Amino acid sequence: MGISSQNSGSGGGGTYSFSNTITLSGTDGAVLCRKNVAIQEPKYDWDLSGWQECEGSNRIRIVTCKDPNGSPLPDNRCNGARPTNTSTCTGN
Repeated sequence: MGISSQNSGSGGGGTYSFSNTITLSGTDGAVLCRKNVAIQEPKYDWDLSGWQECEGSNRIRIVTCKDPNGSPLPDNRCNGARPTNTSTCTGN
């Protein structure tokens, strides 16, 4: 008898999906039971600092994906594309 597990994940559309297929096999290798468990986690928002003062012809800001408690997360856990963190200064 044996138990095996296969995982996969993807993101988009406001959620992060995680799928885990669990298979229970008999001693002869025959599949006795197979169960797919899917979990969807919410996507989070980007935290953007204010723009810093122009330095030369550019300015920057800090862009971080964070959960509601302020803890940083990987970029793929946030909604949409990562906002730009650099901008060209105008009017100098």
